[in-house]
Amino acid sequence: MEIKPPRTPLRTNWSEYTERLEHYCRPAIIRTPEVVDSTAKELTKSIQLALRDSSSSKPATERRDPLPPLLRKLLEEKRQAKKTWMKTRHPRDKTRLNSLTNELKTALWEHRGDEWENPLINAEDDQPSLTRLCRQLSSEVTPMRPLFDRDGLLRYKAEDRAETAVRGRTR
Repeated sequence: MEIKPPRTPLRTNWSEYTERLEHYCRPAIIRTPEVVDSTAKELTKSIQLALRDSSSSKPATERRDPLPPLLRKLLEEKRQAKKTWMKTRHPRDKTRLNSLTNELKTALWEHRGDEWENPLINAEDDQPSLTRLCRQLSSEVTPMRPLFDRDGLLRYKAEDRAETAVRGRTR
């Protein structure tokens, strides 16, 4: 049996893993080579099962707003320049790295400014549009307030709130 590395990054709860392995019952006496082989297979299987049961995969993280191609290209050039400078430690390579760093910093600053200005430029003059824009820019989450039903119980679920609202209108 071959142990294969996990395909996705895992987050392992090591105390749970240890606890699961403590329940493994090994044979008291091993006398024959066949028992050694079977015990090794059982131990390997127990380790794999304990790891699988005590681990969960990490979600893939991606940028919500992918960078434009120009910024990605600058970032890649800067990374390459840093690798080159780390290998050579030549002053000319360091100058190029500093230049690319400043260029990238300026481009990111402009990108952030453009991203901020786009909603402001595209805003319409009517009141609902401006109110919506202000709410989006402030990023405050409106709290969900519960409704009281006939029994005086708080209702948070959408279905319960809809039912309570309908019952309130039919009274």
